[in-house]
Amino acid sequence: EKKILPVNPARQMKYLPEGKARMPRAIYPDELKIFFKTLKRNKHLCHGKIIEIVLISYYTGMRLGEIVNLLKENVRIKEGMIYIQAYGKGENYWRPKSSESVRAIDIHPDLLPILKTLLKTDGPYLFSQEDGPLLQQSSVSIAMRKIIKQTKLPQDISFHCLRHTFITNLLENGTPLKEAQAIAGHADIRTTMKYVHVIPKKHSPVKAIPSVRRLVS
Repeated sequence: EKKILPVNPARQMKYLPEGKARMPRAIYPDELKIFFKTLKRNKHLCHGKIIEIVLISYYTGMRLGEIVNLLKENVRIKEGMIYIQAYGKGENYWRPKSSESVRAIDIHPDLLPILKTLLKTDGPYLFSQEDGPLLQQSSVSIAMRKIIKQTKLPQDISFHCLRHTFITNLLENGTPLKEAQAIAGHADIRTTMKYVHVIPKKHSPVKAIPSVRRLVS
């Protein structure tokens, strides 16, 4: 008989100090319920765009810098894809974290209405103001900390944890490691492999080996 652990043992893992290798910190389903309820009460943050920003991260795994610098022309609704790639010249030049970060990400159905609305706004960026991107990464991070402080959730939850949650969900749903690496834009597959170690096993592959007693009975 298969048994599912009532509590994810990965939650008991201690996170190492900054500068040392750390395990990815995903936001668990019960935590997400609390988080999204509090998020709705703070929808005015980041010029009233905090919900949209959070959902884009949750459904795409995009880094915060990729979101605030995303051009509308790189959101292809008809293709169902978001393209992360370098653009601009001089002071307006922007590029992803690494060459592996240049990628295409499928658009989740729940994101379609949100993206269609944002694409109708003025400016070249998905989140635009007159002279460039509407948002700074720091302002979004501060807003996220403010939301988490209003909950009783662990205070180690940051905006980047939404990306960790996305990648964890990919692997939990059976996405091959190399494909998950490409979707996440990881330069090194060892970064993606860290997520494998924090995913609780729902069943033991060893215990799935057919019993000899069944074979000879």
